[in-house]
Amino acid sequence: MSHTVKRMALSDDLPCLIALWQKCLEPEEIWPQKFFELFPPAGHCLCYVEDGRPVSMLNLIEAALRVGEKEFPLLYFSEDRLSIILRA
Repeated sequence: MSHTVKRMALSDDLPCLIALWQKCLEPEEIWPQKFFELFPPAGHCLCYVEDGRPVSMLNLIEAALRVGEKEFPLLYFSEDRLSIILRA
């Protein structure tokens, strides 16, 4: 029986996250490498882990929404559609 947990990605997860990206999005290794250089997995990537290996990931990217003079901190994540989450 497999054991699944949700946790923030660790630096050691990078090879699995790159392989997951390649399987789902883009087979060329250059794109996930560049993405994870900009947004290192530790602190920016939530993943589900089965038997010690990430099997899915949600990449959180800090951003800000500006409306006039006001700025609202956000977290948004990359997937097939853009979703915006306000950050406290």
